Amino acid sequence: MTDKFTEQSTPLILQRLQIDKVRNLRSVDLMLHPGINYFHGANGAGKTSILEALYILVHGKTFRHGRSENWIQHGAEMAQVIVEYQQRCAQAGSQEVRPAADADFSQHRLGLQRSRHDWQARHNGNQLSSYAQLSKLLPLILFEPSSHQLIESGPDYRRQFLDWGVFHVEPGYLNLWRRYQKALKQRNASLKSSTDDALVRAIEPVMASAAEQLNSMRSSFFANFSAAYVQVQKQLAPEFDAITLAYEPGYSTAEGLQQQWRNALQQDRQRGFTWHGPHRADIRLKTSHRSARGWLSRGQQKMVALTMLLAKQSVWQQQTNSGAVLLLDDVESELDQYHLQRLLRLLLEEKRQVLITGTAAGVGGGAEDRMFHVEHGQVSTSR
Repeated sequence: MTDKFTEQSTPLILQRLQIDKVRNLRSVDLMLHPGINYFHGANGAGKTSILEALYILVHGKTFRHGRSENWIQHGAEMAQVIVEYQQRCAQAGSQEVRPAADADFSQHRLGLQRSRHDWQARHNGNQLSSYAQLSKLLPLILFEPSSHQLIESGPDYRRQFLDWGVFHVEPGYLNLWRRYQKALKQRNASLKSSTDDALVRAIEPVMASAAEQLNSMRSSFFANFSAAYVQVQKQLAPEFDAITLAYEPGYSTAEGLQQQWRNALQQDRQRGFTWHGPHRADIRLKTSHRSARGWLSRGQQKMVALTMLLAKQSVWQQQTNSGAVLLLDDVESELDQYHLQRLLRLLLEEKRQVLITGTAAGVGGGAEDRMFHVEHGQVSTSR
């Protein structure tokens, strides 16, 4: 690249995005800027569908409500999303990302074709067999109108947030998580179907080993994430400096897990499931006196959620060679002007590539590097 973003820390830059037959989008072909890309147009024009297409490419499903295949255009047999991007190459034998001045970039092409019954994906011409492979290749950070659920809803949301965070920095995390989940299901089934304590306990050594490794990886990620959260919070929402984050592993680390399971065996039988373990982990939001979740307004919840998402992106960028693509949907409606301007300043200072949607002609202050107008599923470059 020949612009100001060549000398930057961002290890992944989307260059071209092609979308066909995703909702009302047909034959869309976009050349993206490595900075702020702003998509504007009336409600229902198809702006969110552009972000949705990228999300579908990586996760195989929409972030909107409804049946998973309803995003395929009515009457179409198949939808397609293709992205071309460049990624910084790591030093051979090293996990450390090199400074931009010393870095080489490799070119990538990632595509998904999806019918209502089947799918196929390729990376640089090679067939992929799982959405986990897609997710690993192109990490996404999405902020959209329901992102406040990360704060407002139960631990499942924050545990999933944590798991995705670790997934992108620990190569063996997914297999370890699957091993623990398999053992957990076996133990829960034994609690319900068998009165033989020995059968339940036979599962526990493997389960405990996986649990302790999961907790170690989560704890390591959280230490870096919480430090990044403090830095982003200072830039984005300094008024929330009283809110702190705490990782809760889901069990007492002072006492061995197998001992906790033995002590709680009869209660677990009565419940029909395992109470202690990393499947009950959470990220707690606290102030000096109480839990922060109960008194945050909806707007404040969105600000804290956005801060958490940006902090996760920072960790990925620091610890991996992939970085992450930042997607902000309808950001003008989700943030007040004060926080919107602070967000834009942060994005400009850190030179993060971002795709933003909104209804206004501009996102504010001329911060946009490239603007696209969306109307009836057609996208044109307006600046």
